[in-house]
Amino acid sequence: MKNVPLSWLLFLFFFSCNAQSEFDSHTTPFAEIRGDEIILIVEEEVIINSVKSKDTTITQVLNIRVERENSFSYLLFEIEKEELTIPYAIQLNPESPGSLMLVPNGTTHSCSGYCCESCRFTKNTSGAITGCWCYRAAPTTGCQTTAKCDHSISSTSGNTL
Repeated sequence: MKNVPLSWLLFLFFFSCNAQSEFDSHTTPFAEIRGDEIILIVEEEVIINSVKSKDTTITQVLNIRVERENSFSYLLFEIEKEELTIPYAIQLNPESPGSLMLVPNGTTHSCSGYCCESCRFTKNTSGAITGCWCYRAAPTTGCQTTAKCDHSISSTSGNTL
């Protein structure tokens, strides 16, 4: 299996479902923190349409969520492309008390598998993503012992989604 280019993900732009307004990821909060709960305040359809508009081979965008562990917060989702499911994580930054925004010089993580149907992120004790592992090997003969996932990291100035 081949790695999926990350360049399309780093320069995605959100346009709200309302054609009158644009979503600016640097001035509009992406998620709100309410006690122990994180609420995604950007409509999922906006994320799905934005991701799909950058790569026509993506058939689905799944499992969109925001997760926080200790001081690290990520926008997580998976794409289905060419019979592969590829997880993505984009680091979010606490902008003001109770809100999360995309980090201007943020990091995007992805995992692509070899002989693996489902890759997952690994994290260190502080909650930072450190790599990937194969959650479910492909049923193909020989894949149970050779399945692996490759961790890709991309960082760029002006990370927008």
